[in-house]
Amino acid sequence: MKDRADGLLGRIASYIDASYRREGTPPVEVVGPFSLYWDAARPTLGERNFSAADVKALLPYSHVVEWSKLQWIVELSPKLAPAVAKAGLAVYVRPILGLFAGDSRFNPDATADATIEVVHYEHHVTASASLDGEGVGWGIHDPLGDVTEITRLRVNNAFRHRGIGTAIATTLTRDAFDRGTRIVFLESETTTVPLYERIGFRVIGSMGRAEL
Repeated sequence: MKDRADGLLGRIASYIDASYRREGTPPVEVVGPFSLYWDAARPTLGERNFSAADVKALLPYSHVVEWSKLQWIVELSPKLAPAVAKAGLAVYVRPILGLFAGDSRFNPDATADATIEVVHYEHHVTASASLDGEGVGWGIHDPLGDVTEITRLRVNNAFRHRGIGTAIATTLTRDAFDRGTRIVFLESETTTVPLYERIGFRVIGSMGRAEL
């Protein structure tokens, strides 16, 4: 089971790396076992060993990373969180959830009062929710090969707890499967995990983060 999970998370790590390169943004710097992209430093694919000195070596480069953060899939880089902590940085962890094509747990029929419009662009798909002509929420997914990630899912504060976020996530997931995607994943706050579990997602790993 662990090998299967690591294989899945490895595909997600490869997807993240490939999504940067598709947009024409290869690493702007390589520092020890890390690759620095425009929005984050990440372990270079295949790297497994990290030290506090490796982490501290990133600090002079924090100006290169727009959001000054280090991100990694915890299960693929188990030595990194201890190295980050030893370097004096706080470690934050968020769940990674996944859903797979053909999974019987997928509920494709979640609805809300809002109207949801789907628009396909070259590299991503948006789902925008409106109520009485007012935009109340949105989200995107970024298909690449047979993997996609749902990101930037937001619902305006005044319209939360009305099923709109669930409906947007369901619409994006259904669109992904309809176009042949096999794996849909996303990061979530712990408090919103139940929202995605209602659709059929399950926790498959965790994303670590440290501010540089």
